[in-house]
Amino acid sequence: VAPITVSPAFLSTGTSNVDYDLTLYRLNPSTSTLEQVSYSAKGAGQYELLSHLATPGYYFISVTSYQGSDTTNPFTLFTTLSDSYDSNEPDDNPFFSKNRGTAPFTSQHTIDNLLDEDWTKI
Repeated sequence: VAPITVSPAFLSTGTSNVDYDLTLYRLNPSTSTLEQVSYSAKGAGQYELLSHLATPGYYFISVTSYQGSDTTNPFTLFTTLSDSYDSNEPDDNPFFSKNRGTAPFTSQHTIDNLLDEDWTKI
């Protein structure tokens, strides 16, 4: 089945002294196991953003603490779906940026939703 949407998820930590990570899993119905399909693992105090070209199925989002916690300033998780995207997706964080080699190069991207970021590796 061809990808149908890009599904970005945005996590704001609310504080600078904790390091949360964001992971997207898809349920494999044949094995009844969760398979990691995307992740974002930046540093402490930074937002996390991931995206995935989704096929039909059940998906689960995990927020985990790499370091620390904060019960006073809760994190915020926001997700959306986008039915239009460019051929470079998913490239919403540095971990999934496409390698363009060395300069000069040409790269065309579109911002297709409010959460979209487009990263390129040179």
